[in-house]
Amino acid sequence: MPAQRPVRQARVAWIVAAIAGIILSGGVGLGVGYYLGDHQAQIAAAAQVAGAGSGSCRRPAIGAGQLLAGQLLPLPAGATPATGAMAQRVLTVQQYANLLYPGRSSETTELQALCFQAAAHQWWRGTSGTIVSVWLIQFGDQEQARSYTRYTEQGDLADPANTGHFQVAGIADGVGIVRPSVDKYGYTLTRALGDKGSTVILMHVLVLGTVAPPNSVRALMLAQAARL
Repeated sequence: MPAQRPVRQARVAWIVAAIAGIILSGGVGLGVGYYLGDHQAQIAAAAQVAGAGSGSCRRPAIGAGQLLAGQLLPLPAGATPATGAMAQRVLTVQQYANLLYPGRSSETTELQALCFQAAAHQWWRGTSGTIVSVWLIQFGDQEQARSYTRYTEQGDLADPANTGHFQVAGIADGVGIVRPSVDKYGYTLTRALGDKGSTVILMHVLVLGTVAPPNSVRALMLAQAARL
């Protein structure tokens, strides 16, 4: 298990891009991510403790990304799927870093230090307008996945704008983190994450005018974990 290190106040910025296009045109083009900010040093330290490093990672298996994508939650009945760039279901480490950490080239190196293998993504807008983004991120082993989950959780929980959180029982390191204030389009944001084996589950749930019910988020997380 990675050694626990003091949690510093992290500048964790949540990115919710192109929601206006979704609302006004009915199209889809959401990019949801986060910056680790000052927390980046802890991710690097976690990678070292977890035994990763340059040259120590196995090469991703051929077809690993497609296999991971096949384990994503299926699109719910009546939901609108992503199109354009967000419809890409399998991402390399560089593509994943560019999408979730735009403008921070060092994030690719940190992910590689944790033996990043592949990422897969599913995105939809439900009939009620709720937007769900599900990521599966596979690392070299369980400890590397837990390092990514735990230090991301600690950074998010340290952000004063994220004023609510709840446990996701049944998933290792499972937690939901709530930003209840609405953005300029009227959405609140709940992020949930946890890990199973060498795979991290990262989920964003955006709801108009109210906070996503924790039980609904837990149900989505458990359904996704059951497919891994």
